[in-house]
Parts: sequence; C-alpha cells; structure tokens
Amino acid sequence: MSRAEEFIASYHRIEDYLSREMGDGQHFSFSNMVNRLAKHNPIIDRYKEDLHQMSQLRNAIVHERREPDFIIAEPHESIVKLILEVEKELLHPRQVIPLFRKIVTTFSADDSLVAVLGEIRDKNYSQFPVYNQDGSWRGLLTKKE
Repeated sequence: MSRAEEFIASYHRIEDYLSREMGDGQHFSFSNMVNRLAKHNPIIDRYKEDLHQMSQLRNAIVHERREPDFIIAEPHESIVKLILEVEKELLHPRQVIPLFRKIVTTFSADDSLVAVLGEIRDKNYSQFPVYNQDGSWRGLLTKKE
C-alpha cells in the first residue's frame, strides 16, 4: 500500500468517526465536523489544525488526479504517521484504567491511629481513604503539617 493509499484509508476512517459523532444523520464537510466537534472533544481540538491540513491534502490527492493511477501528492512519511496517531487516539482513546490505576492503601474507621501514622511515615503518603466496616465511605484522612 502506498503512503497516499494509507493516508486516504486513515482519513476515511476518521471521517466516518466524525460523522458518527455528529450523530444527526446530516452530511457535513470534514472541516465543518472538525470545527463543531472540537468544541466538545479535546482530542479533535488538539489536532484541529492538523486535521484541516490533512483535509486539504486529501482533496489534492483525490480531486486533482489527471489519470486513474496518477497521484498529484504523495504524503510525507511523517504525515502518514501523524494521521495514524490521530486515528488511533480518536477511535481507540486511552482509558483512565490502567493509565491511572494505583494500589490505594485504605483504612477502616476501627484501625488504630498508630497504624495510620506508620503508613504516613513509611510510604510518605499524605491522604488515606477511610471506610466503615460495611465498606461505605467514611472520609479522607489527610496529613497536615
């Protein structure tokens, strides 16, 4: 697959994603969808200008052909890499878990203050969630200096 074909395929997957996100069944231009969705989607907002440039490159590749096999613009390798990254972030965004998964030390309301102070000293943590015996939230114990 050429870089142009790879670029166009990724562009179309992004365009399909944008259309689904618009959700109202109407047809909007790629640029219009980017502008509208950027207000609500931080990934689109971050890549907004890149997406507009990619739209122009796509139009040059698709609409400026003089012959069936003639491609007027072959995207640079870095542009193909960028559009694939944008596609991946949009279609398969990173999840909070496992990215921010942490083992949290918790205490029961019945635990001794000595145990809590020992954890503060040993782990240098400043906050500990405290739960009742039934597992319900009791509060947050914080280290104040």
